[in-house]
Amino acid sequence: MDANESEKQLYRRIFGDSDYLTDFLFERATEIYSKYTGEECVALIIATDKILKSGNQTLKIKFLSGVCTDGKFRGKGYFKELLNKVETDAEMEKVSGIMLATYIPAVYEKFDYKIIKKQAEIICDGVDSAYSLDILNVGFMKDKYSELLKNFKTGIVREKDYYEGLDELFKRENSTVYGLKRDGRDLGYILTDVDGNIEETTVSNFDLSRAYCLNGMKVREMYFMFKPILSEPDLRGDALILDVYL
Repeated sequence: MDANESEKQLYRRIFGDSDYLTDFLFERATEIYSKYTGEECVALIIATDKILKSGNQTLKIKFLSGVCTDGKFRGKGYFKELLNKVETDAEMEKVSGIMLATYIPAVYEKFDYKIIKKQAEIICDGVDSAYSLDILNVGFMKDKYSELLKNFKTGIVREKDYYEGLDELFKRENSTVYGLKRDGRDLGYILTDVDGNIEETTVSNFDLSRAYCLNGMKVREMYFMFKPILSEPDLRGDALILDVYL
């Protein structure tokens, strides 16, 4: 898929990707939807035809990426205009639905896209961040914490009253607990506040200095969203473990 250099410039400016990653994405695109003002691309959606496998289902979908609008041109309806074009093409091509990943699901919920999966990631600056996170219920960590402390270590040595004081963290409505993994291995758990700041790290069989450096970093959640076109597929429950193939 050939892309005008102006489209790549907008993408790089918004997302900060390298030339290599930008070219990689654009070369594999099925369709590039863009809005121009004169010779300048001011809004963009990149669509790629993919096969979605969920449970026993195999679905033909459009996967959207590179969705952006130049800050100077926001609020003019360009995003809605391009998204309508994507959905019109999807209907004509009789795909099962449209899928995307975003950090701001409220933008797409207005257009009837629904969250089907959440994936958390640690935002690191100059620190090895090859971790994966499972989103858990705070009650899980509260119930298990005493048991975990018998076998797990923390980033620094603390007194017993410190651990007893953690119960206050678990009582907060806006705390979130994540299972921490690396290379498929369960490493322990982290707890964040309402803003996603990591406040507590509990680890097992792990380099303590690396675990401790996670404290104070942030966790953000990516939302996978789907809008059905032909019919409403079953993408709930166990079907949330999704594989997307080129």
